[in-house]
Amino acid sequence: MERKRKQVVLTINQKLDIIKKFEQDGSIKNLALQYGIGETTVCNLQKNKNKLINYASNSDSSSGLSSRKTMKLSTYDELDKVMLQWFNQQRAQNIPVSGIICAKHAKLYFDALGMEGDFNASSGWLTRFKQRHEIREISIHGKKLSNNETVVDEFQNDFQKFIEEQQVTPEQIYNADETGLNWKCLPTKTLANKSESRVLGHKFSKCYWFS
Repeated sequence: MERKRKQVVLTINQKLDIIKKFEQDGSIKNLALQYGIGETTVCNLQKNKNKLINYASNSDSSSGLSSRKTMKLSTYDELDKVMLQWFNQQRAQNIPVSGIICAKHAKLYFDALGMEGDFNASSGWLTRFKQRHEIREISIHGKKLSNNETVVDEFQNDFQKFIEEQQVTPEQIYNADETGLNWKCLPTKTLANKSESRVLGHKFSKCYWFS
């Protein structure tokens, strides 16, 4: 009895490789054996050659072709493009973006664009949006430095000059410490592009009580 072949789902990149190798070798049988697929699948890829090449050339993420397996586009293609542009702008400014924030903006843009349909920014939509553009969630580490070193140096020089002019003694100088009350802290995780391996956080805004 002939052993049933395991079903193989090719990525876009693999499909493009098969098309390229077919042009060099021309052997349907060899390609079918190499990739563990049926000869009919190889033939169908040749029929869809132009469609696959056009899809790859218009893709916004060349690396995404290595994991994407279908050419299916978003139901709301215009919204998808606007959301990706918004997301990239946020991350370029190192602004954390949670899944909830992303979904809320998708609904806002859908309404603002006056699009037709019953759009629901559900967890399913968010998952597909992340998969299409290779977006994942990563933890935020540390804080981005917020001190202006030039201003600090100027203050130190001015303060030293003040001490000398006023003949202030060390006993007359003291430091008023602070207690921070964080309000609406930024998230500890963010959605990020594949190219982002590490994300630095921001210094939190605080309310101060001096003693």
